[in-house]
Formats: sequence, structure tokens, C-alpha cells
Amino acid sequence: MEDEDYSVKSEFYDWVNDISQPRSYWDELRKQQEDEVMMNKDPKKDDMRNMIKKYDIIFS
Repeated sequence: MEDEDYSVKSEFYDWVNDISQPRSYWDELRKQQEDEVMMNKDPKKDDMRNMIKKYDIIFS
């Protein structure tokens, strides 16, 4: 079998840039997601809402 020469440029995903954000960025993102869950009255989200409430009590 003949070796094929692939001249494809190797591109690596730079995940460090995605997570290298200030803490305020992540806090704001978390708050937005929590607000979205709290506004959703779907019974399937009850457990998540309860966890958020407990988190708020513990860390407030």
C-alpha cells in the first residue's frame, strides 16, 4: 500500500483562550443561566431551581 502524503495544515483548538476570562465574566454567565432556569416554570426544572436556591442561601 502506498503512503499518501497529506499536506493538511494542523489546527489545534485553543481552549485556553475560551476559559481565560475574568471571574466577573463567568459570574455573569452563571447568573444569566440561573435566571433563565428560575424563569422557566417547567416541572422538569424543579430540581435545578431548588439547587440554585440552596446555592444562593449558602453563598450569599
